[in-house]
This record gives sequence, C-alpha cells and structure tokens, in this order.
Amino acid sequence: MSRPLTSMVTALLLAANLALVVALFTSDNSAHRRKLSIGLMASFAALVGFAAKRLSAESAKFAREQANDPNRPTVIASMPDEMSASAIVAKLEEHGIKARAVGGYTSGFQTEIAGDVKVVVPNVQAGRAHELLTGEEDSESTNDD
Repeated sequence: MSRPLTSMVTALLLAANLALVVALFTSDNSAHRRKLSIGLMASFAALVGFAAKRLSAESAKFAREQANDPNRPTVIASMPDEMSASAIVAKLEEHGIKARAVGGYTSGFQTEIAGDVKVVVPNVQAGRAHELLTGEEDSESTNDD
C-alpha cells in the first residue's frame, strides 16, 4: 500500500475513533452508549491491526535493505576491555580496514556493568578482517611455543 493511501486510511480510522468518543460522551441513552463503546473498540482494534501490519511490512523492508548494505557494521571480535579491542582496531587499520571499538563505557570499572568491547567493521570488509585476525592469532600461537 502506498504511503499516501496508508496515511489516508490511518487518518480515517482516527477520525472514526474520535467521532465515536464524542458521541459516547454526549449520549444520554445507556443502550446507545453501549453500542458506541462496542463500535469504538472495534474501530480501535482495526486501527491497531492496520498499524501492526504496516509496521511489520516496514520492518521487513528495513531488514532487506540492511542485509544488502555493504557498510552495515559487523562485529568481528568481542574483547573484555577497551585496551584489547584498541589493539585489534589498530592492527586492522594498518591493513586498510575501517574498524572501531564499540562499548568501551560498559566494560571494566567505568560503570561496573559487565560488558565486552566489540570490534566492528563494515560488512564488506568483515571477511578480510576475519582472515587477518585468524592469521595473526595462528602466528602468535606458534611464536609462543
């Protein structure tokens, strides 16, 4: 459904709800007020159902767009502190990969909340970043022997 049509349907449903509320509060007849209450509930349910369907469609569209975004941040490592994450960021940047550490304020002693610092890179560079980290970890483990 197009945006103008969606906006129009939403406006009509809201107007119907408003009209029912006004009629409900101005009616002196209890049987008439009961019918108005039922109509108001049905109209409100239609509005909520319509909004939920529209939100679901928008969410699905957003997810599809995000899946195809080459610059979408992708987590490639999770470290216990900012210093460890910064070392990985520096190694990746040496190889031309745009990396950054995220979550430094929730790790360690700064807020006393347990949390890791995540290293993120653009989705398009994630494969190369994993290769670099895996290769460096393998060379470091052979140097320790």
